[in-house]
Amino acid sequence: MLKALAPVGTREAIDEAKLLERLLLIAYAYGTNSGISSVAAGEHGHSEEELRYTARRYLTTVGLKAAGVEIANATPSSAPAWCGTTACATGSERTRQDCRT
Repeated sequence: MLKALAPVGTREAIDEAKLLERLLLIAYAYGTNSGISSVAAGEHGHSEEELRYTARRYLTTVGLKAAGVEIANATPSSAPAWCGTTACATGSERTRQDCRT
């Protein structure tokens, strides 16, 4: 997924482990609607300024679409073996039983 989120610009000075931590914190901030400032107040060693900088530099429309495609393409390979069809996504017990047989 990090390959899809290429930085805007030519220089990349952030260590990959730090970048991943920051992107996860930003995703949590946006996903929970708590905001970057609230997440930055935690005890993780990343400031609000660093998180905002990372969001501006790495979260582009094109990059997020590419990351979404990577996640979607990887999802079927991690699905349980008994759920080989999209019919299992309906959630009905009958469908789940059909997938197992």
